[in-house]
Amino acid sequence: MARQLRKSQPEGGGPPVGSPFISPFSYLRRIADLANIETPGDPTTEQLLRQVRGFGCDRFEIGVLPPKHRTDLHANRIRTFSLAQLADPKTIKWLKRMNVLDHDIFVRPAARDGGCVEPLVLIDDLTREAVQRLDRAGLPLAILIESSPANFHGWVRISDGPIPKELALCAARILAANFGGDPGAIGSRQFGRLAGFTNRKAKYRTGSDKAPFARLRASQMTVAPRGAELVVRAQAVIQQEQAIKVRTDANSRAVVKLGGAQYVDNAVNLFASERRRCRVTRSDGSIDDSAADFAAAAAMLDAGWHTDAITSAIVLASPRVAERHKDIYAYASRTVSAAAASTRPRYPVPSPRPKR
Repeated sequence: MARQLRKSQPEGGGPPVGSPFISPFSYLRRIADLANIETPGDPTTEQLLRQVRGFGCDRFEIGVLPPKHRTDLHANRIRTFSLAQLADPKTIKWLKRMNVLDHDIFVRPAARDGGCVEPLVLIDDLTREAVQRLDRAGLPLAILIESSPANFHGWVRISDGPIPKELALCAARILAANFGGDPGAIGSRQFGRLAGFTNRKAKYRTGSDKAPFARLRASQMTVAPRGAELVVRAQAVIQQEQAIKVRTDANSRAVVKLGGAQYVDNAVNLFASERRRCRVTRSDGSIDDSAADFAAAAAMLDAGWHTDAITSAIVLASPRVAERHKDIYAYASRTVSAAAASTRPRYPVPSPRPKR
């Protein structure tokens, strides 16, 4: 019977996307795992090896972690394995045993020297539609895992060589923002599930307490067709953020000289309050953010606030300002200058003296 059940499994160790996870074969696997027995043609081994070979690297980090509802279990330390060590039947038996004992099994490529990482960016918590949108956008998942029924995550290969971890982190942010990934799972080297092991989260257990297997749905070593474009975009975002940080830091230091950090906080709070009070809308009823910024800046100038303080307040407190303007410091400066040209303080308030 076991032989017949094994033959009924499709090539690759799992059913097509969207088919039921639990089969009679799962009972045999569970018994074998509990007894520490390696079965011929073991689908866990097949799925594991296909996944880690698809990463295209030599070293991997394995996380053996309990699900959140098992507060009585302790996390194992993260262990590093070579491909040969991870393919060792003894290693696979140990991972199976820990999985049966209610630990989740995670994997990621090991870090490289010099602050670089593998060119694989993880995007988590995807629907089937989001996976298809990634394909159409030229950013197919090189490693695709169905971690629970109709719930996917995976890695996009964006380059053919190592990349700086800052670049990987920025690319992960862009992918999550554009394709609906989990913002809490953004990182330069994020863990994903190791295929062939069960997902131990309580919410995925069936009525008979069975846990679904994480299934490998794709494994390829090719770079995404538009991976290079994503790299260029991430580099541009990093450069812009660095330029804004330099300018904002310099401006903040100037404002601190005017009256300390509390003065900056007061300016930000007043700016936000004035924006809410002004609430400038367009003809369609939507908020006109630029007009609201201008009105709040004019009100603060009218009250005698220093232009540097108002500029910093716009940079720090204007909603979605980084999405609305490429250079937010230049935008804030233009807004304050325009407001200053159209109004003058009626009740001048001297700026606080710098602390000695």
